[in-house]
Amino acid sequence: MLHLHGSYVIIDEEQIIMQYTDNDILTALKRGERVGYEALVAHYGQTVFSFVLRMVGNEARAEELTQDTFIKMFETINRYDSQRASLATWLCRLAYRLVVDELRRRHQDPLYLPINGEELEKSMGAEAIDDYWIDCMNHQTMLNQLDEAVRQLPVEEQNLLAMYYYEHQSLRDIAFIIGVKDSTLRMRMSRIRKKLYEIMKQMSKYE
Repeated sequence: MLHLHGSYVIIDEEQIIMQYTDNDILTALKRGERVGYEALVAHYGQTVFSFVLRMVGNEARAEELTQDTFIKMFETINRYDSQRASLATWLCRLAYRLVVDELRRRHQDPLYLPINGEELEKSMGAEAIDDYWIDCMNHQTMLNQLDEAVRQLPVEEQNLLAMYYYEHQSLRDIAFIIGVKDSTLRMRMSRIRKKLYEIMKQMSKYE
C-alpha cells in the first residue's frame, strides 16, 4: 500500500523497492505490476511533488496533480523513450502539462513559488559565469539587489531560473519539460540573465 505525503513517501517493504533500478521499474511497469508503480513513486515522488508545488503553491492540489502524473505515466508507459529523457525528466514533463492544463481550465496562471537571490547565489556556486555575476556574489549589497531583481522578473522566468540553478536541471531537460528547442531555451536564459543585470544596474544608480 502506498501513501504520498507533502514531504515523504510511506511504502511497505520500502527498502526493497528503493533498490530497484530505473530498468527494474520500467520492466515492472510494462508488465503491469503494481510494484513498478510503487517503486516509481518511491524514487521520484518527492521530485515531482516539489516541482508541481512550485507552480501551484498549494500542497493539497500539488499532491493530487502528483498522483495524476504517476497514473498518467503508468497508463502511457509504452510511450516512454529513454533516449529522449530520464524517468525524472519525463515525469516532470507530464506534470508540467497536467498543471498547465488544469490552470488553463481554472483561468489561472502558474504561481511559481519564487526563488530568491540567496538561493540563486548558493546554487550558482563556483560555476563559470560572467564577471558581473562574480562581482555581485562578492558583496552583500549586490546580493540584496539580486534578490530584489529576481522578484521583478515574470513568474515564468523565475521558474526557469529555479529549474536551472535551484533544481539543477540541465538546459536540455528543461527544454524537454516545457516543450521548446534547446536553442530557444538558451536564448531565453541569456535574455533573463541580461535582464537581471540591467535591473541591478538601474538599482545601483539610485543608491
